[in-house]
Amino acid sequence: MDIQLKTGCFDDAALVRRVVFIDEQGYENEFDAIDEDQSCIHVTLYVDGELAGCSRVFPEELERAADSEAPVSPSCDLDEGVAAGETYIMGRVAVLPSMRQCFVCTRCRRKAY
Repeated sequence: MDIQLKTGCFDDAALVRRVVFIDEQGYENEFDAIDEDQSCIHVTLYVDGELAGCSRVFPEELERAADSEAPVSPSCDLDEGVAAGETYIMGRVAVLPSMRQCFVCTRCRRKAY
């Protein structure tokens, strides 16, 4: 199984998010200003060349700017020495229904280690 992660493929990420969050889960406002910000990284996942999933990664301060009521990430021991603006959020993680039984996430995690 060939697993690839790519950045900069927003159209593919948007397709996955439409299928999973809008069509499947019923969300209406799936896309927001964070998606359009230059510091937001859209990550797409491909298995054997076929689109399988996506996520987005962005600086935490973008969430604060978009929603002043957004919860602040809790501090932990790993935060020591991390300057303001260096914390990133990974969100909108989704896998297409047809790829969920392929254990894609498990294989990606194993490949990362």
